This record gives sequence, C-alpha cells and structure tokens, in this order.
Amino acid sequence: MIKPNKQEVKVLLISLSLVIGFCIGVFSVSPQVKEKNEQIDELTEIIQELLNRVEFPNNTNHPNNFHNPKQ
Repeated sequence: MIKPNKQEVKVLLISLSLVIGFCIGVFSVSPQVKEKNEQIDELTEIIQELLNRVEFPNNTNHPNNFHNPKQ
C-alpha cells in the first residue's frame, strides 16, 4: 500500500476538518430553522383566521381581492 507524503496528509486533514465542520454547522442550525418555520406557519394561520373574521363592506377592499373596479 502506498503511503501519502506529508503534504498529502495535510491536505487530507484539512479537507476532512472542513467536511466535519460543515456537518456540525448544518446539524446545529437545522433545529433552529425548523423552529422558525413552525413559528412562520403558526403566524400565517393566525393571520388567515383574523382576515376571515373581518367583515368587509364589499369585496373590492378585501386584501386578497386584486380586482380594480371601474370608477
């Protein structure tokens, strides 16, 4: 079996360190991203619920209505 020289060992160690660091970073941030996505979903549901409670006098001023009536 051929053994790598000192320079090749250094390159392999640096590459391995980068891969391990990347994996640790991804796995440590993943729960935070999941938590924020859950909060966004919860807020979106609350906004939809509040919009459904509001009684608009006509459909032209409803936030989800993009129709521009002729004046």
